[in-house]
Amino acid sequence: MLGIKRTVQCVTLPVLSGPVPPSSDPFYTVPPNFHSVPEDILRLRLYSILLQPFNGIPASSSDISEALGNGWYVNVPDHEDLLASFRAGVQSGHATLDSIRALLSSNLHPGHNRDTKHTMWGYSGDSLANAITDTTLGGLISNLTNIFNNITASPYAGLIPSALLGITTQFAEAHEYLLRGLEDPIIKKVVYSQGYQGHNGVLQMPIFMYKAIHNELSAIKDTNTLVERYCGIGVEIWYHRNEVGRHITEITIGRGSS
Repeated sequence: MLGIKRTVQCVTLPVLSGPVPPSSDPFYTVPPNFHSVPEDILRLRLYSILLQPFNGIPASSSDISEALGNGWYVNVPDHEDLLASFRAGVQSGHATLDSIRALLSSNLHPGHNRDTKHTMWGYSGDSLANAITDTTLGGLISNLTNIFNNITASPYAGLIPSALLGITTQFAEAHEYLLRGLEDPIIKKVVYSQGYQGHNGVLQMPIFMYKAIHNELSAIKDTNTLVERYCGIGVEIWYHRNEVGRHITEITIGRGSS
């Protein structure tokens, strides 16, 4: 890494012959002294994956393949951490930033350096992960409380316990209260700190945002409010509201404009 003495050796691991749980996969074992080498690549394993689209919706792998076909380097961080911290926005944003810094500091792309031009793209939960860093945000889920109200008794209702469990993995006390079925102000505080875009800093680069007006998961009015707030403090935004589609179908419909 530039300017930092490497004390942890990056290990290239073989591709596994079949799926195994993370607890049995050496790829997820953190090496000693890893804190001494911030923004470094600690494990390296390459995959080529072919996925069957769900209900005719192109899988993320198709977007990755298209980007690679353009000659781009593609970084897809597992921003939920080892604890599966689903919806933990700040943790996800930091993980995304760290992955980019590690890639730009590595020798995986000869001739490139920290000045290499790069852009970021996230949709739905990934837009939360990229809300600190991103230039393209789709299907934004700006207000977690309102989302919970929208999806109660809907096919998306299972996201409520998943989100609460995922967010609180980063906060031991809140997680304990949640598992015990107790309501406590600390849980509300954690949800507020993690589940609202625009409350953890202001974006410093031009942004393209896109969203289906009839998004049934996250109301368009919440994103309108976020955009108005950003524009009010000078953030440069191009905001596209699609009159066709809903949350899932906008993945396909919006990908061309993004």
